[in-house]
Amino acid sequence: MEWTRCAASCGLASRVVVTVAIRPVYARINNVTARFDVSQVPLQGGYVAKQCPVRAQNDTLEPGEPLPPDPFMRRLFANGNAFEAEIVAAVLRLYPRAVVIDAESSDALEAATHKAMWAGFSPILGARLPADLAGRRVGRPDLLIAAPGGGYWPVDVKWHQNLEPASGKRSPLPGLCSSLDAFGWDAAILDEEYAARKREEDLLQLAHYQRMLESSGLQAVDGRWAGIIGTEQRVVWYDLDAPVWRTPSSTGNTKVRSTMDRYDFEFAFRLDVVAVAEQHKRDPSVDLLTVAVGRGTSLGRSSRLLRCCRWSPRRRRDSCQLGGTSSSVRTRRDSLQASRSC
Repeated sequence: MEWTRCAASCGLASRVVVTVAIRPVYARINNVTARFDVSQVPLQGGYVAKQCPVRAQNDTLEPGEPLPPDPFMRRLFANGNAFEAEIVAAVLRLYPRAVVIDAESSDALEAATHKAMWAGFSPILGARLPADLAGRRVGRPDLLIAAPGGGYWPVDVKWHQNLEPASGKRSPLPGLCSSLDAFGWDAAILDEEYAARKREEDLLQLAHYQRMLESSGLQAVDGRWAGIIGTEQRVVWYDLDAPVWRTPSSTGNTKVRSTMDRYDFEFAFRLDVVAVAEQHKRDPSVDLLTVAVGRGTSLGRSSRLLRCCRWSPRRRRDSCQLGGTSSSVRTRRDSLQASRSC
């Protein structure tokens, strides 16, 4: 096997012939501004925007070890890890000059990733993107694929299906797919028989990586596209700027927003939640932004997420509802979403 294992100290230019030019592109980043001082909030990964904000708050107030996964979740994790290993092995077979980032510390991983990206290698596996200190972000996409016009597309591997039959209906998420042996967005073809599944948690995670790429000037220049490799073993591509999420609006109606807009809002709010929780620890008179409200009902997907949440006493099928002590939460969240489940 001839793929390159890249450590922070490697001389990348001498290891592999560079075939893709990279140039920084400073596109306008339309982030939602946090309403509190978040400069001291710990750097957050891609999961926080899709997790319960009460969980983020409680982890700040009483940090501790999460509950160990139950047997069901352990099986899910094992199957997911096995599938990811299968995809990685397939990519390495198809791309002998792929770069695998390998280092012991976070700083070394970031340094090696940065070198590989500026040298233009593709694909890059096991990357850790350069930390976005201003945006308080860290992230590790499963793959980075170089775009012909410069920059990179982020791709994640997920152990689930990402396509569903189109059933003759026009879907807001078309089945735009590329194969593993030519898996860039530029090689994607529309499969009219399928529509892309709209999984909020997947797309918010991709948006997180997109913002990190933009903060480093290493994003692809041809729009905000990102991919998911699912059990179909195809790359399903998503336009992160496409309006696909219907959310409450300040007018009292609803508005269809893009994944980037949805992510910016959710992530900024959680930074606020953590920042205020830190203030509350120093001064208990500072009101927290969220409060947990038990519903005692089966919540389907939400209840599965609670299996690993140590803030679910006796693992009840409760939910965390935004509210606080007054309607100020609605104002702070711009009325985009008055409440949200775990």
